[in-house]
Amino acid sequence: MVTAKLSIPKVPFPHKAFYFFDSLSHNIGPEHLGYYMRKRRSVHNYKHEIVEWKAIENILDIVLYAPSGINIQPVNWLIVHDPEEVRKITSLAIDWMREFTESGRDHSLKPIMFSLTSAYAKGSDPICRGAPHLAITYGTGVLVYTDCVIALSWFEIVAPSFDVGSCWAGFLKVTATTYKPLMEELSLPVGHVVQHAMMFGYPEYNVHNIPGRNAPKISWK
Repeated sequence: MVTAKLSIPKVPFPHKAFYFFDSLSHNIGPEHLGYYMRKRRSVHNYKHEIVEWKAIENILDIVLYAPSGINIQPVNWLIVHDPEEVRKITSLAIDWMREFTESGRDHSLKPIMFSLTSAYAKGSDPICRGAPHLAITYGTGVLVYTDCVIALSWFEIVAPSFDVGSCWAGFLKVTATTYKPLMEELSLPVGHVVQHAMMFGYPEYNVHNIPGRNAPKISWK
């Protein structure tokens, strides 16, 4: 989290267009913003503590301003707040993987499905990593997938400022677009499809190191 002391005005986030001029953006230098962005981590261990609805709503009120193609704003959110429902969704994802490993059908994830189901059988959660909550984006239309990924990326970046950690739920996303029992459990509006998902909650551990990265691959013309 950025530790620089900034004079931040208390301004509500109205859902209608508004104009607001201040010097806040000039006070956030590239070194502070860069430090905050580089500290982004995928959280794999979570406390059992519940994130209150208000905190989640405050995060989404900021995420609301993520870029949207032609400003269509097609993103819909399903917040699975009940940890028991998250566990049920996890179990359904495992059921799908078990069915695949026992079948002759092929899938790009099939080589690792056995290890995932085995880990689950031993008490681990390789799908949602024990997170208490899920943020699932869904919708329809040509631009919805890109907008949903952008919105979840903003969610991941904004969440730590509320002491909340998150991680992309790729296995869940694949299952939620394939396995009918899970699709029925999510009960989305007719015609709507899960675009992506993210687990979140309060991190069990505080991580202070910044992960290494390869140099950017850039072509110049």
